[in-house]
Amino acid sequence: MVSPPTAKDPLPQGLRCKTCVSASLYRHGFTTTGVRRYKCRDCGLTFVGADALPGMRIPVVIVGAAVSMFYEGMSLNVVRRQLNRVYEFRPSDSTVYDWVLRFTKTSLVLAEDLTPMSGDTWIVDETSIKIGGRQAWVWDIFDDPSRFLLASRLSNTRRADVVRSWATETMKWAGQAPKRMVAEQLASSLCGIEPTLYPESTKAENGVVEVVDSTEAENDYVDRAQGRAKVMRGMSNMAAAELVLGGWRVHYNFLRPHEALDGETPGSVAGLDPPFKTWADIVRRDAVGRSARE
Repeated sequence: MVSPPTAKDPLPQGLRCKTCVSASLYRHGFTTTGVRRYKCRDCGLTFVGADALPGMRIPVVIVGAAVSMFYEGMSLNVVRRQLNRVYEFRPSDSTVYDWVLRFTKTSLVLAEDLTPMSGDTWIVDETSIKIGGRQAWVWDIFDDPSRFLLASRLSNTRRADVVRSWATETMKWAGQAPKRMVAEQLASSLCGIEPTLYPESTKAENGVVEVVDSTEAENDYVDRAQGRAKVMRGMSNMAAAELVLGGWRVHYNFLRPHEALDGETPGSVAGLDPPFKTWADIVRRDAVGRSARE
């Protein structure tokens, strides 16, 4: 039988049961990684730590780890196995997926005003993907040399006017037009694109962006960013796929160090300082925001 804590060994201040909010708790050993467990005398719940979301019993560090694993390309089943191995906690596939969707939305809100100073050369790429068993395409625009992923677009069509419209929208968001776009499969769709919405100082010569074929080195550079294909596997509908595409862009730009950038993220190379450093930070910001609204 575990003895209750003494005055010399108090529980963390403010600690409450995650289910019944009782303060009648005692220490109940550790996980294999040394994380303290607690147990409630009133309802019998055993839980890990005090760092959990309002209305939830799961610590922020576990939720953040699950979302990070997902965006590193692990399947939902593998994420569950890893959580069980490291934290002795195995949520359902649907729970992990709900976390991904919820905190991806939060990440997009936190990152929406983070606009980098882009350079004169943008690299444009296209990837074929299946969504709900139907053919779709993902288009990406990267800034060179920061490798910042300026924009991604998911579409079920490859019409040239749609590609050009998307590229123009990206220029408007970035506040400037590049002098040069490096493309392979999309080169013909982008040729002659004119940045007419911007000041003369931001235009390429004659007001038209030069579009050139990508080199082998540039193809390799884009290929290394395509870990997203694993993340988007099994997406059943366009709306969820669009959301996850945005979350992967946040992960790629701000949370995933790049060897080619000496361990920095594209966001840091582009001079941006986001209000988060990990997915756990994003989870925590979501919890704080919800508590404030309530």
